[in-house]
Amino acid sequence: MPASSAILPQTVPVDERQQANALNRLFFNAAAVIGAPAAGIVVATVGPGWGIMVDAAAFVLAGICFAFLRVPQQIVEERRRILADLFTGWSEFRSRTWLWVVVAGACILNASWSGGFNVLGPTVADATIGRRAWGFVLAAQTIGMILGALVAMRIRLHRMLFFGTACLTLLALPMVALGVAPQVGVLLVAVFAAGLGLEQFGVAWETTMQEQIPPEKLARVYSYDMVGSFIAIPVGQIVAGPVADAAGVELALIGAAALMALAVLAMLSSRDVRHLRHRLPDRDGRLMEQLPA
Repeated sequence: MPASSAILPQTVPVDERQQANALNRLFFNAAAVIGAPAAGIVVATVGPGWGIMVDAAAFVLAGICFAFLRVPQQIVEERRRILADLFTGWSEFRSRTWLWVVVAGACILNASWSGGFNVLGPTVADATIGRRAWGFVLAAQTIGMILGALVAMRIRLHRMLFFGTACLTLLALPMVALGVAPQVGVLLVAVFAAGLGLEQFGVAWETTMQEQIPPEKLARVYSYDMVGSFIAIPVGQIVAGPVADAAGVELALIGAAALMALAVLAMLSSRDVRHLRHRLPDRDGRLMEQLPA
């Protein structure tokens, strides 16, 4: 993901990055929707072993596609040792307040979501709405993400990062719904809104990173971004069970929602996050000069 994310801004014009990022996420989410039933059909038809073989072939095909990709703007740097690369990436990462503040907040969000929705959510579903209805809930989240990517293509905002970060508050809604009102209708609306909001942040974040980070440093900064964001996922999965046993499932879910809301507020408390400006293209397709904060 760090490498492919860094390649994207080199393959499209600068004024089309926002739309390209939205389209990329749209196909990513659509592939996730198609992949699950396709895998079920293959496994049911020819068996799980062949299903794994088809999966492996898909990875090989993806690798071939990347191998034939020709990037117009080649970024060539002198080969250095890995520790030097790590230090360079870290210097770029910590020098931008908006960057590490959002990654720190995303760490809390990911831990809360992975523990609350992914671990405790199915437990609540088993005791209330049932597994079939939970499948519809997960589908509603994906539909919200797909629609969110389409919406993100059309939005034109100077404070794109602020808007995208504020939309992350919607991720707390499914937690509240699971803890307070685990009903199908309520959950469908909550997860749809969460998926919609998540994509606004995703597109805003990708576009901001590609606009603000030097191209030759982008992959390294993406690496720190992803480590900082994803390292919390297994932590949340491990902690969810003991917390739910000690405080109860409902209280654990409401606490996760509160923690997520506080994390977003902490991100928005940064002046850099609130005022960082995105350069919009003018009528001729050229990027306007970045406005002062």
